Amino acid sequence: MSEQFLTAMGLPDDMNQTVLHVLEHCTSKWEGDPRFEHIANLTDPSGISATVMIAEEDVEVGFAVLGQGTLRVDAVQLLPGVAMLDVYDADGSMLTRVLAFVDDPQAYPLEDFHNITHAAHLDDFHLGAIAVDMQCYDTREDWREATKEQNLVVLDDGKEVMIGPRFVTSPWLFALASGEATQDEISPVSHVIGVINAVDTCTNAITGEQFYRLSINMGVDIPLVMPIDTTPAPTPGGVVDGRAFLCGSSGIWVEEEH
Repeated sequence: MSEQFLTAMGLPDDMNQTVLHVLEHCTSKWEGDPRFEHIANLTDPSGISATVMIAEEDVEVGFAVLGQGTLRVDAVQLLPGVAMLDVYDADGSMLTRVLAFVDDPQAYPLEDFHNITHAAHLDDFHLGAIAVDMQCYDTREDWREATKEQNLVVLDDGKEVMIGPRFVTSPWLFALASGEATQDEISPVSHVIGVINAVDTCTNAITGEQFYRLSINMGVDIPLVMPIDTTPAPTPGGVVDGRAFLCGSSGIWVEEEH
């Protein structure tokens, strides 16, 4: 089965091959978490992190795009490798709540969404995103013209406003809260709109595959990775809009290396 989003990190586009890749080239392991028999992480110099978690017969994979690690979050794990994050600004005001892959399941309690008892409090969280189905626009004007229908919202007073160009939401949170989805059905795929601050071309050190690494502002600054064959290519000052997997890390694997 093709998992095209994996190519945004320079990884094989097949999840089974990616699992084997991580296990073969892992840079760190974690022992002692009773929830998992095996936790293996591969942190690439390009800033890509992938972790394989094995519990009995279940194999899960978590990801992160490592950034500056400056965000404050409260985090609980709803599934192995998938966390709910409450993101705060420097003054302690909550900015947003999202779902995200995490590469360090040992860092978060596994909780029932409807009965959360405690969370992990982190002051230097690395939040990023992996493109799934995203479109790049050269200017904000191009983005507004192309997306005005799907991003136009009518308020209760009848006023029309356009979402973006800085926006993020995790739709599976709404489905979970309303009862339309169960906790084991959720996904960290989110709608992300961001202004592109910078664009770099990176190379996965082990696979040799290239990918784009963007700095975007979706309300907070985060790194976003995209496949190298993205057309049109991202440009600084432009806008990116579409579906992406949010992902994150406490930075524990980087700390371990040092």
